[in-house]
Amino acid sequence: SLWNCGRHPTSGQPTIESVPPRVAEGSSVLLVVHNLPENLQAIFWYKGMTVLKNHEVGQHIVGKNSSKPDPAHSGRETVYNNGSLLLHNVTRNDTGFYTLLTLTTDLTAEVAHVQLQLD
Repeated sequence: SLWNCGRHPTSGQPTIESVPPRVAEGSSVLLVVHNLPENLQAIFWYKGMTVLKNHEVGQHIVGKNSSKPDPAHSGRETVYNNGSLLLHNVTRNDTGFYTLLTLTTDLTAEVAHVQLQLD
C-alpha cells in the first residue's frame, strides 16, 4: 500500500523516493511515488526533466489497469499500478533525473522529479 508511511495526505503534490537512495550498478532500484491524487487517471514516467513522448519509459492507465512500455523503454523498467517505477540491472546510462507526470480524471496534471544516483 502507498499509505504505509503512517500518514494520510489529503492534498499536495506527488513526491518520489528512490529505494535505495543510491544504487549499485547491476542492481535494481524502486522509484516509489507518495501522495498520488485521489482521482488518478494515468501515470507517465520519463527519463530526464522533460515530458516529451520520445523520453517516455512507461505509463499506467488506472481505468484500464494496464501498463505499457513506451519509446524510451529499454525492457528493464516496470511501472506498477501504485505509480512506482522499478528499474532492473541499473547501468551508468540510467543515472540522472526521472520525471513523473500524473493526470487526474478532471485533467489536472502534476509533475515530480527524482534523481537516480549510482554508488
